[in-house]
Amino acid sequence: MAFFHVCSLYHEYRYNRIMFLDWFCKEKPLTYGDIQLIKMYTSQEKGANGYYPMHRFGIYVQKDMVGTIDFRDGFDPWLYFGGHIGYRIDPRFRGSHYAYQACMALVSFIQQHHHDTIYITASPENIASRKTIEKLGAFLLDTVDVPSSHWSYRQGERVKCIYQWDIMVKP
Repeated sequence: MAFFHVCSLYHEYRYNRIMFLDWFCKEKPLTYGDIQLIKMYTSQEKGANGYYPMHRFGIYVQKDMVGTIDFRDGFDPWLYFGGHIGYRIDPRFRGSHYAYQACMALVSFIQQHHHDTIYITASPENIASRKTIEKLGAFLLDTVDVPSSHWSYRQGERVKCIYQWDIMVKP
């Protein structure tokens, strides 16, 4: 609880990123291009076969938090529909390829968690997200109906494009 509280305070007040992060959170920012990923927290998410860790990072450009990215760690069947990675970019900052850069910044973190291949999903109508995923070098496996028992169905998602990303292959 202390880790979550201190890191949340960090994000709320935006102190000197590097010093505060090193001192309290003991996590180094992940970087790629113009962005830094700063870990906000890790939680346990319920899947089909129990729980798996979900790591949330703030996406920063200089001092502005432009979005968040999650890495869901594990091999739970629900991750096929929800994806290992989920990102959100604030509408004011869209169009600058920050989601792509955030995914690339996560590669070493993903490898540390023993994954070479992961799933990323997008709604068929979310063209910007699909272009980001394809720019990563991921390929479309299938377009599927989301099971009614899945958490994304409860959020209004009915169909998902399922992509597979081999993170060892350079885009």
